Amino acid sequence: MKTVAEDPNLKGNHGIHYWECPIVINRAWLADCVYGRASVDEFIHTWVHESLHARGLASDLAILEYNQFPGYEEGVVDGLSRLVMKKLTKYERQEHPYDSYVAAMEGLAEALGMKPEELLRKLWAKEDLWVSKGVERAISHRGILGLRFESCPPWFSQ
Repeated sequence: MKTVAEDPNLKGNHGIHYWECPIVINRAWLADCVYGRASVDEFIHTWVHESLHARGLASDLAILEYNQFPGYEEGVVDGLSRLVMKKLTKYERQEHPYDSYVAAMEGLAEALGMKPEELLRKLWAKEDLWVSKGVERAISHRGILGLRFESCPPWFSQ
């Protein structure tokens, strides 16, 4: 737990994950939760979300991917966070900037004939955090014809 004065990256954020694995939660927000001024469920969701990011050290390619296409990582992590929270507390996040990322992962799972939870768990298991490579493998493994990665950046196929 840190304050914005201790970690300026917390300004405007409830929590953050650093590539070296540490997570930081905004101490002032925790105090707001304790005193009933903020949602405890949203606090726990953020803690779970940031913890899921910290599953391993990110490869250079994963960091590059995140900087250009954050939807891969955020779709997996927020999708799993929502599943965990629904099981723990029945909490369902309302309108969030990551909604489209999560919806894209759910749509991909449907196209692959998988349950969203199954796909999210498989993609989360990538220890180097390079999610798009896991997506490519999932599509290849399922033998779906006609899907190509022509629009992906040049580093994608490495």
